[in-house]
Amino acid sequence: MPPAVDVCTAVRSFAVTDGQIDELYGQFRLSNLLLNPDNLFVDPVRVEAAEMDVQLRLSPFEFQLGRLDVTDQGQQLSVRGVLSTGEAGWQLALDTAMDGIAPDRIRKLWPIRVAPKARTWVDENVFSGRFNDLNAAVRMVQGGRPVVFASFDFSEAEVRFMRSMPNITQGKGHATLLDGRFVVVLDEGGVEAPLGGYIDAAGTSFIIPDVTAKPEPPAVARLRTRSSVTAALSMLDQPPLRIMQKTNRPVELAAGALDLDGTVSWSLKKNPPLEEIEFDIVGQAVNLRSDLLIADRVLEADQVSLVASDDQVRISGAATLDGVPLEAAWTQPIGPPGQSDSSRVTGRVEVSPEMLEAFRIALPQDMVTGRGSADIGIDLVKDTPPALTLRSDLRGIGLSIPQVSWSKSAQTGVQFEVSATLSTVPRVDAIQLSAPGLETIGSVALTDEGQLERFRMERLRVADWLDTTVDLVGRGAGRPPGVVIRGGTLDLRRASFGQNAGPDNADTPLTVALDRLQVTDTIAITGMTGQFNTSGGLGGMFRGTVNGTDAAVAGRLVPQGGRSAITLTAADAGRVFAASGLLKQVRGGEMDLSLQPVGSDGTFDGRLRVTDARIKDAPTIAALLNAISIVGLINELNGDGIYFSEVKADFRLSPSQITLREASAVGSSMGISMDGVFVPDSSSLQMQGVISPVYLLNSIGSVLTREGEGLFGFNYSITGTTKDPNVFVNPLTALAPGMFRNLFRRAPPDVPLAEGEEPPPPSKPRPSIAERREQR
Repeated sequence: MPPAVDVCTAVRSFAVTDGQIDELYGQFRLSNLLLNPDNLFVDPVRVEAAEMDVQLRLSPFEFQLGRLDVTDQGQQLSVRGVLSTGEAGWQLALDTAMDGIAPDRIRKLWPIRVAPKARTWVDENVFSGRFNDLNAAVRMVQGGRPVVFASFDFSEAEVRFMRSMPNITQGKGHATLLDGRFVVVLDEGGVEAPLGGYIDAAGTSFIIPDVTAKPEPPAVARLRTRSSVTAALSMLDQPPLRIMQKTNRPVELAAGALDLDGTVSWSLKKNPPLEEIEFDIVGQAVNLRSDLLIADRVLEADQVSLVASDDQVRISGAATLDGVPLEAAWTQPIGPPGQSDSSRVTGRVEVSPEMLEAFRIALPQDMVTGRGSADIGIDLVKDTPPALTLRSDLRGIGLSIPQVSWSKSAQTGVQFEVSATLSTVPRVDAIQLSAPGLETIGSVALTDEGQLERFRMERLRVADWLDTTVDLVGRGAGRPPGVVIRGGTLDLRRASFGQNAGPDNADTPLTVALDRLQVTDTIAITGMTGQFNTSGGLGGMFRGTVNGTDAAVAGRLVPQGGRSAITLTAADAGRVFAASGLLKQVRGGEMDLSLQPVGSDGTFDGRLRVTDARIKDAPTIAALLNAISIVGLINELNGDGIYFSEVKADFRLSPSQITLREASAVGSSMGISMDGVFVPDSSSLQMQGVISPVYLLNSIGSVLTREGEGLFGFNYSITGTTKDPNVFVNPLTALAPGMFRNLFRRAPPDVPLAEGEEPPPPSKPRPSIAERREQR
């Protein structure tokens, strides 16, 4: 059907000046008109009906399109415009508006040469929907480039905002084009992610900053989304970003809701390379939960922050790990394969018994109490169990090792470091503690059931009395671990072992192989081995040698007041005395020695018994025998030695001296009693006693005297040193029976109080004769 023109109304009026037509006004009605001037459109556009008002002035020239109303497929298109000349030359102002149009129709009506890049984007990426309130305007001045404006609203749209990404559906929003800048804003709509459900993208915008840029204009997507964490990560894992693939993490990394804001920039070319894509995204995740971020560990958070960029992904905030509170950040680098195989969690974590239980680190019961915090780092490497590092001053946390009577209050700061592997059964590779009175470096191994297998302390120092290597060996749930000491030194002078160390007073077995057990300042048991327990203190049996010699002893420790009483036996007392530096002139004999702790400074009350011993080459006894002119005994002393069937001593052994309360040595040839003071460091002595010759016969009257003294004997005193003694014998005392010899000698030495020892109550004075009479 050919186009039709209503000619009858074509010209409404005109004006004539000087015989020339200088103004013309007309009104036209057209129908069934086929238009495509100079290939303006992709295909010829058929106009169903149009009404047009025009006005033409010739001087100066101005063509004004008052209105052009076109009816197209039930929609109304209005066009207004002016073409004129002026001082700047030709000028064009054209405005159009349309109430609605379908996407396929807008492709036909969009002029080919008007914003071709934006037109191409709409043509390739807008698949369906309704477009409403379309407006367009063109302004142009001769010699300048056209300025184009266009805008429209859309609804029920399906739009692709990036190749390889799922399309936006049910989109509603508006778009504008102004001076080469094309912007699409989404008010409603979203994306169905490959995994995780729907992503609400309301508020997202797409921008081409300059549609005229060549060869391919840049594009920017300003994202604003609300979705599940899985859905968001699923979108970020699509080409060309592939963020999760680069981090070797699944898109189902965590459950929860996620709000994202950010930008993605790229060029409008097919399959742009990754290095040309830039993105910067921030977000907030709520009700987050993951058991994949740290294998076999449940991470939960009410709210955390997410930041994703070209370099890394970072999630940070307050959370709990297996119920343990922490403030942490997970950082995952993004890069080529092999450079993104590892990530790291850093932050602060609560340290408490609950934390140890949650991480299945089964330290001895009650070793840790209270709550504190620690700096934590977890290295996450592909196909490798997480590696944990932890550092803390342990303020707020109490520590206790009752087996060695050591504890730390919650207020005391220390240096504490742990390195562990968080496999199914955790492994503590290194644990280091430096605290007042305690230093240790070790590791912890657990059983398959998560119970303590072995806590190995390669170095354990407790105060100034223990320096050794120790293993705490697990013995099952609810039982205190066994203790194995492997080498090192233990000083009984200062040692303090816990009482009731185990639960319900249960025995804690202690196996010892010490290099050195220091008993006094000058006496040590070396190469000591033994089996003990720590219930109520340290007790058990042991063997060793004295001061690194071949003088073998066997002993027993018995708990007493937080310290230990010691019983020593030896088959060769002479070797033991010589090795301990006390006496070098004793030969043979069986020894039985008991040491009872007194006070807290390493002091002991001792009792000694030696049987069947000989004294040989003793300068002090030789001097005594010379003084009383017993030649036969001197010869015996220089020969096989003088035999004593029994030697006894009651003494106090302190760190600085030995105070001999009472001692005796008896044999058939002679008897000796002694009391006084001996200082081992200087070998000085101040002794006194009685020497009784021919004790076999002389002992008949010993019931009236001290042990070792006969009915007749000589009082003596010894001063100086063991190597150069000064001996004094009072020959007159031989004439006094034993019961009167005390008149010729001083009182026994005063025993000094040990540190922490209570003084004895003062003795009551003897009542006077008058008081005794009254008491009768």
